[in-house]
Amino acid sequence: MQLGTLSQFLEIVRTGSVRQASEHLNIAPSAISRQIANLEHRLGVKLFERKNDGMSLTAEGAVFLKYAQRTMRDIDLARAEIDEIRGLRRGHVRLYSVEGAVASYLFPAIAEFRGQYPAVTFDVVAAGNARVIEALVRDDADIGVGFNLSANIDVRVVAKLRKEIVAVTSPRHPLADRRELSLEDLQGFEIAMLDPSFGTRRLLEKAFHNAQLVVPSAVTVNAIEMAKMFAKRGYGVAIVPGFAARQECELGELVAIPFSDVSLKRATVALCVRRGRELPRAAIAFLKLLQQRIADL
Repeated sequence: MQLGTLSQFLEIVRTGSVRQASEHLNIAPSAISRQIANLEHRLGVKLFERKNDGMSLTAEGAVFLKYAQRTMRDIDLARAEIDEIRGLRRGHVRLYSVEGAVASYLFPAIAEFRGQYPAVTFDVVAAGNARVIEALVRDDADIGVGFNLSANIDVRVVAKLRKEIVAVTSPRHPLADRRELSLEDLQGFEIAMLDPSFGTRRLLEKAFHNAQLVVPSAVTVNAIEMAKMFAKRGYGVAIVPGFAARQECELGELVAIPFSDVSLKRATVALCVRRGRELPRAAIAFLKLLQQRIADL
């Protein structure tokens, strides 16, 4: 059985359709369908239920999934051992991270790491906390970075750093000269908030609830870059993790204002791996660098 077929099978399971798997793998849908049909023929079972809205695993497919995932993990370990023999001359690291940490934390670390190990490559996926955890548990990611993560029995936090949530505005905004804001101070202003898939939003909602305040009528966005653009253009106030707007504040494009609410000063960035997983050598080496650099956030 070819590894490419297993990869295609796993991608269909992940995305729910041949078309999306085709887009992610850059392989023609007809070629993927043919490979899966051949696999089903060899196994003598149907692995997927074909539906109008996509594909789902049959009972037999769910059994095969466990073995396919195990096989791919074993391949990763074999590659890691080969890398160990060769020295770290090659390797691949898969990262899932909350959006705000990508530019300020991961990219500088990747640049530093590749300066020493240029043959090591990276996949970086920006995702909300739920997808970061899911990717770790399913071994789609070697390393995850989350913001104010809930505890998960399958995930081990290897390093964390307390970082506050801030309001950001353009330098011309009426609140820009304030040294600190209460939640009440936001009343009457246009607010851009991240959607509930972000730990920032859930922490904010809890803070408003504890203060017996209604969450302000807001523009809800699913990307930190959109929230920052909302503030940069002078449309109102955006509420984001402080580290996510550091570069814009240094350039004078935004002003970051901390909140007086203590709970918004105690959010944490967490560097995570799946509990019990043996990481490839390149991922272990990069994880050590991330542990050293987390204080730079």
